[in-house]
Amino acid sequence: MYTAFNLLKATELTLKRRSFFFPWYELTDGHASYGKLSYQGFFRRTGLIEMANASYLVEFEGFFSRTLRISTNGQLIGKIRLGLFSNAALMMHDGFEAEFKYDSVWNRTWTWHTSRFGEIVTVKEIIFSYSRTATITVDPNSVSIDMVPLLCFLGSHLIILRRRRKRAAR
Repeated sequence: MYTAFNLLKATELTLKRRSFFFPWYELTDGHASYGKLSYQGFFRRTGLIEMANASYLVEFEGFFSRTLRISTNGQLIGKIRLGLFSNAALMMHDGFEAEFKYDSVWNRTWTWHTSRFGEIVTVKEIIFSYSRTATITVDPNSVSIDMVPLLCFLGSHLIILRRRRKRAAR
């Protein structure tokens, strides 16, 4: 159903919104689909990530918690701790760590940065578009890293949650 991420030829991907009332998001390069991000629950804060080789559930630990749990097949594999100014820290149980940083106030760009590989994935939010939510740029040298597809979806999930929080505060 979905194309494996290691077959990726382009470095720029698009997260497209599908459906109006209960939206789900598709990660695509224009030719192939690499996965899907959908939401569950009453408040729609629990994200379900489906890819070619695995599916992940991303949910908050509690209602007022700033920590998200990442699990697959009912087993906890990592956590994301939300910080200030839309920054976040990812800690996986296999030892992989990354930081989701807000680059600049003037352009809505976030970057997944690791101490080992440097900047891996850049997520740029698109403001005035209904169907395109974000443009994701993957470093061509890091496509072979196993965590890159999950980082693309986690970054998109954090941007969508941020967008919903801002809309609810109005």
